[in-house]
Amino acid sequence: LLGEIHRIIVDRSESVDNVVKSLNTLIDFLKQHFKREEEGGFFGEIAARAPRLSERAEDVSREHVELLASIESFRDTALGGTATSAWWERLNSEYHQLMKDLIGHERREQDLLQEAFNDDIGTAD
Repeated sequence: LLGEIHRIIVDRSESVDNVVKSLNTLIDFLKQHFKREEEGGFFGEIAARAPRLSERAEDVSREHVELLASIESFRDTALGGTATSAWWERLNSEYHQLMKDLIGHERREQDLLQEAFNDDIGTAD
């Protein structure tokens, strides 16, 4: 989905309505994805496996609200424009910032996962 949105922005090949439709699909997907992580999925596994990481997991979980707000703002930018060159450039810039934020978030989640499942903090033999 992210790749498709990137293609649309780079190709400048879709109408404003189709760009907004794709962004709404992304928002719906991420809402469900984040909900699964928060309701016993990813974050539940971290808390069960490594309670010492619970605070960091909560910090990463709170990023979901900010990420959704950023994506909704991005969608609002798309919705409020017309398919001019300046509009496409603004979408491209906002898309790249959004990708940096999403990648950073996923990296922090992976770091937690690695730490929770790979660190051996047991007692000495």
